Amino acid sequence: MPLPDGVSSKMLAPVMYAGVTCYNALKTANIVTGAWVGISSVAGAAGSLALSYESRLDINLSQLTEESSEDLSSWMQEQRSI
Repeated sequence: MPLPDGVSSKMLAPVMYAGVTCYNALKTANIVTGAWVGISSVAGAAGSLALSYESRLDINLSQLTEESSEDLSSWMQEQRSI
């Protein structure tokens, strides 16, 4: 991603830190092409950047809300009982 002109590195540092953190997590998780990944806090800096990585990494992202997190938790508990 090109950096915007006229913005100091001090202003960009937090966004770049969030971006590297998110990108590194997605890359090191060994996610297969086309897989679905749940992202919490999509409205935050890292979550927003994760959405921009979606097409570059050829993965599908889904926002986890409080309700979907409860559904996911229930599903995971059911899987453990099998």
